[in-house]
Amino acid sequence: MSLKKIKMRRLIIIHCLYLFIFTFFTFEYSYTTEIKVDIYEDTVWDTTGSPYIVSKTISISPGATLTIKSGVIIKLDPDCSIRIGGVFVARGTEDKNIYFIQNKEGKRWGTLMFIDSSIDASFDDEGNYISGSIIEYASIEGAGNSGIYCDSASPLIIRNTISGNEAYKFGGGIHCNNSSPTIFKNTILNNTAHGGGGGIFCYNSSSTISGNIIGNNTGKSYGGGIYCWNNPSPTISGNTILYNTTEIYGGGIFCRYSSPVISGNKISSNVADEGGGIFCNESSPTISGNIISSNTVGDEGGGICCSSFSSPTIYDNEIIYNSAEENGGGIYCRNSDNITISSNVISNNKADFNNGGGIYYIRCSSPAIYDNEIINNTAEANGGGIYCQNVDNLVIYRNTISGNESDVGGIYCLDSSKINYNNILNNKKYDVYTKSNLDAVNNWWGTALLDSIDAYIYDYRDDVSIGGKVQYVPYLTTATPIRISSIELKSDSIYSKKLSARLFIEDTMFIELVGADGDSTSQDNTNVLVKSTSDPAGISVKLNETDINSGIYRGVGIIGDASDDTIDIIGASQGDVIKIFSVVDTSICDSVTIFR
Repeated sequence: MSLKKIKMRRLIIIHCLYLFIFTFFTFEYSYTTEIKVDIYEDTVWDTTGSPYIVSKTISISPGATLTIKSGVIIKLDPDCSIRIGGVFVARGTEDKNIYFIQNKEGKRWGTLMFIDSSIDASFDDEGNYISGSIIEYASIEGAGNSGIYCDSASPLIIRNTISGNEAYKFGGGIHCNNSSPTIFKNTILNNTAHGGGGGIFCYNSSSTISGNIIGNNTGKSYGGGIYCWNNPSPTISGNTILYNTTEIYGGGIFCRYSSPVISGNKISSNVADEGGGIFCNESSPTISGNIISSNTVGDEGGGICCSSFSSPTIYDNEIIYNSAEENGGGIYCRNSDNITISSNVISNNKADFNNGGGIYYIRCSSPAIYDNEIINNTAEANGGGIYCQNVDNLVIYRNTISGNESDVGGIYCLDSSKINYNNILNNKKYDVYTKSNLDAVNNWWGTALLDSIDAYIYDYRDDVSIGGKVQYVPYLTTATPIRISSIELKSDSIYSKKLSARLFIEDTMFIELVGADGDSTSQDNTNVLVKSTSDPAGISVKLNETDINSGIYRGVGIIGDASDDTIDIIGASQGDVIKIFSVVDTSICDSVTIFR
């Protein structure tokens, strides 16, 4: 065969292969399907018909199921939506998402709307999805009336990217109305709501919002990240909520007439006028286990702002590096009752121009601040640690208030309050300033010298015109532990085994208390109260900290026929029960029965 014929044959083969490849890819990826009629029977959209062009709003009727396979692209014309009245199963995969996007560039489509007749997601006892409506591994972009809208419906929304959507009023990314969807492990970014709830809006809804990234969303007036309104009780847990903004209230989360559980989240770098991280209005949320950091406000409440008859419970959070231009760098509370702030680390927050670097209270009733570390906060004017004005029945108990700075560094209190068993030390300019009478006995002031303590307390003795007196004697001669976690009786002098056997007269009790150290610069001690059935008044036994800042305190008590508190003997008889309490937290105890 000639060379010319060989070259010609090769050209023909190459041309045939090109035609085959072109035909295959055109069939697989270039075919389009227009959707403009409602769905009345079970239907599947797969890649052979992709992309699907939704040219009018369509409905999935009750009794019908629309199944969308991985890799499918759905393009929606302007203002067109998909209304789900039956079952919607859109399950992509990590490497082959489903796409809901604009068909015409710059022209927003409507929404994916689940209505009351749609079939809710159902789960087994371990929380695994079984059946019902689900959107998984989908990308939802460019909607104009919320990316997903749940109206009396509760689908599973899991592992999606929901970004660049808008809402004229509420819920740019997801809108929940009388619904309880499960919203899990989604990325919810760059959505906008011109009313509120840039990322997620919950109205009378108890959604589960967990494990999501909710970032860079904008709620014009309320709730840049999340907005909860009108008696919802959503669970908001384990999310990363950051860089969200609003012009008024609640950069990260806004709660109005609601009682959400907000736990285990990272709420960071959000911006608002009030309540950079969280804003509560007539709400009673439980806020626990969160890291609330680096949030910023133009007015009040850098980390958390509580207003208008709110009664939140705020415990076990890290509230750090937040800032307010005016008041309450960490936490700001006004016109509210029974606010409990406990077991938090509140540090390095700033009130740039006014008061309350760590905590600010005004016009509040019966608040309690206990077991917190309130350290290294700053206020330009007064109350680097705590500022209180027009507050009734305030109790400040078992906190470490240290290293705070302002014109009056530690506590600025204008009302009668109880301040007991705290470690109040190393604040600038004063530890305490008051214009009212304060019960401030049994605190550790960083020194056992009376003159040194008095020099850091500002009351009528410094300026007779202010009238208030701080009663600080008796005072502690060592720091007290905070956040006591346990008291246990041990069976041996190396404290290795918990005591389980009964004790006999003349036996020794090895007592161990574990808590958070109140002064990291010294090796401290604390007392426990040991009571028996025969001696209900009991004796006080000193425990010594094992090392600087260990938070472990140990000591011994002896069982005897009669009590002698000079040598730590507790009197007991056969069958008596002995109980050991922390003197600063009597709810923490251990007990043993005496047997002769």
